Amino acid sequence: MADHVRTQLRRAGVDLLTGLPTTGPRVYRGRRRNLGHDHAPALLVYTDDEDITLAHQDSPAVQDRAVMLMVEGRANGGSESDVLEDLLDVIAAEVEPAILDNWSFGGLASHTVLVKSRTRIEPKGEVLNGAIRLEFRVTYSTAEGRPTVAV
Repeated sequence: MADHVRTQLRRAGVDLLTGLPTTGPRVYRGRRRNLGHDHAPALLVYTDDEDITLAHQDSPAVQDRAVMLMVEGRANGGSESDVLEDLLDVIAAEVEPAILDNWSFGGLASHTVLVKSRTRIEPKGEVLNGAIRLEFRVTYSTAEGRPTVAV
């Protein structure tokens, strides 16, 4: 069976982000991953809410879909939160152009826009653990009842 377009978008996102200078090959699909207390900077790629509207009622009807593609950069640092926050900003500065310069994800999407960025830093043992989450709204269309093919 063919994969849902959301699955195809997540895979395309991983492909686009693999090999960035700071995170290198450490790009993973999914929102949960135990990276350990001494992990090198890494990215998690997953989708969240999706809004669907009926674009028109031809046969078959076409649905416009807007899914939230999340790219979460994770890193650990020493005891200085400003150093870790700067590292998270470096990760964001690498991720944004990698996604937005390839906004169609190989023809799957009709529009991609960065809508939010969130930073979190918290103590984890003797080091700080940080994350920056970039939220991209990715718009694509499918025929109603056929979510595996972008139209």
